[in-house]
Amino acid sequence: MCELDEAGRLLTDSSSQPKGRVHVSAPASVAREILAPALPGFLARYPGISLRVLATDRIVDLPERGLDCAVRASEPTDDGRTVKSLVRMPQFFAASPCLLARHGMPRTLADIAALPFINYNGKRDESRLQVQAIAGNETHQFDVDAPISVDDGAAYVALACAGLGVVQSPLCDLRHHLVSGRLRLLLPECRGPALTFHMVYAEGKQFLPRVRAFVDWVHELLMHEQHHQPQA
Repeated sequence: MCELDEAGRLLTDSSSQPKGRVHVSAPASVAREILAPALPGFLARYPGISLRVLATDRIVDLPERGLDCAVRASEPTDDGRTVKSLVRMPQFFAASPCLLARHGMPRTLADIAALPFINYNGKRDESRLQVQAIAGNETHQFDVDAPISVDDGAAYVALACAGLGVVQSPLCDLRHHLVSGRLRLLLPECRGPALTFHMVYAEGKQFLPRVRAFVDWVHELLMHEQHHQPQA
């Protein structure tokens, strides 16, 4: 009830700017590549708000970690929490120049399927991975070799940069490595299933003006990211 009381007090003063500290978690790549570069603009817009950002690829318990909300790029779990859908982001295939020097640049999905992959967050200890690719209106599914599994996004991309396999990720995970030449997109017109980004709230926190202001800002950033994807 204290969150509702605070929201009510602030709403009675329409001139009041949101104030207070927002505690949020976000995937490490989203925090690093999307949120951090834009934070000066957010703090200038809302000088009364401060932030504590937990950058992690793990799904954390919000009350246990004292969090107001969390950006997630996985399907919501049925735990009764309030969820706000944000955007859907396509995933792209990428590999390092050294891997491509060994195997050749793929020209078809069959060529991609012949390459080794890296399994992100694999729940089973298997060396085969089922991969989906969307080309135009058609969805293709194929099994690939995936000798390495990892549960950390930064390590996942680092393994690809080291030439150990193909990854399938949103562009925000890959951008710096593409610019530096450490990775190359493979068949950018063929994409993996889109990831749904959403915001999960701790109980009652969605009513707080400072949390609403932060969530609306994150939504703006992700919409901008979505609109600046390579064209198929």
